[in-house]
Amino acid sequence: FNDSGAALTSGQGVQWDRGDTEWDRNGYPYVNVTATADDADTAGVVLLEGTQACPDQSLCTIVTSGWAMARTTSSTLTAGNIVSTSTTSGNIGDATASNNACYLGTLIAYASADPYNVAQTCVSSALCFVPVNVNITCVP
Repeated sequence: FNDSGAALTSGQGVQWDRGDTEWDRNGYPYVNVTATADDADTAGVVLLEGTQACPDQSLCTIVTSGWAMARTTSSTLTAGNIVSTSTTSGNIGDATASNNACYLGTLIAYASADPYNVAQTCVSSALCFVPVNVNITCVP
């Protein structure tokens, strides 16, 4: 359930919104975008078709395990490395080993110039979507 205050788009990394007193009262856990690297409440990656958006206060589909295209604006990711939420809201980045952190999964490849061209290399500050094998792992 999107509780972010804005529409979510495909590929955004999201966190469980445990700060909301109703985060699971209706049977649909609330999610929110995060700008916290290696967020301990990492939930997964938003999955929508094409350019659709998931409006605020609506049910959304998220990938919690398996393959997903995730958003990034980083130009330094390396295929095969562990990725997680980043300090850029809704985007993924390199994971940093630490305690009380969760990691999103493994970057499968690092080649996409824009959401519809997956054969190009990402460039710094440009939005691109990269394939990630979502397998959320948390370290206490």
